[in-house]
Amino acid sequence: ITAFHQSPESGKIYISTLNHGVFVSKGKQVERIAGTEHMVFVNSLCTYNSPHPRLLLLTNHYLQIQGADSIRTDGSNQIFCINDSIVYTIPEMGIHKYKIKNNRLYDCGSFFDDIHFNAQAAFSLNNTLYIGSDLGVIQLTPGKEEAAKWITFDNKAPSLQFIGIILFTMMSII
Repeated sequence: ITAFHQSPESGKIYISTLNHGVFVSKGKQVERIAGTEHMVFVNSLCTYNSPHPRLLLLTNHYLQIQGADSIRTDGSNQIFCINDSIVYTIPEMGIHKYKIKNNRLYDCGSFFDDIHFNAQAAFSLNNTLYIGSDLGVIQLTPGKEEAAKWITFDNKAPSLQFIGIILFTMMSII
């Protein structure tokens, strides 16, 4: 198993695998989604287009709408469906934006290409992506990427490492 996704609309749980496609839970049963049998290296998945959810899959090399369009996305390891028309992928550096229109994917470019973001420290809420990095957490809203807000943490609080150095120095002097 490589990823889980729960559809907010239907409550169904989608499960991607390394070599055996994508499965969906229907009540107490789990069944493979037709057409995904030969899909490999599905790293991430999400649904969009409520109330009739469509499945969006990210493999090692492609972002694809199941049964429709695909676009090359080498190096991305996570996708976030922000709404029914905007998707962000998280490559090694930066954040990449895609637009979905009429079941087609359109590349809208990258943002913050000089920053490494942690895809495991991210979530989407109310049409906004929140994702962590060494610089803090960025709040990214579709259409306002250039004016993204940074949520920073108080760096005036002493770190445990700094306190340890002070204590060690004081004990060495005494």
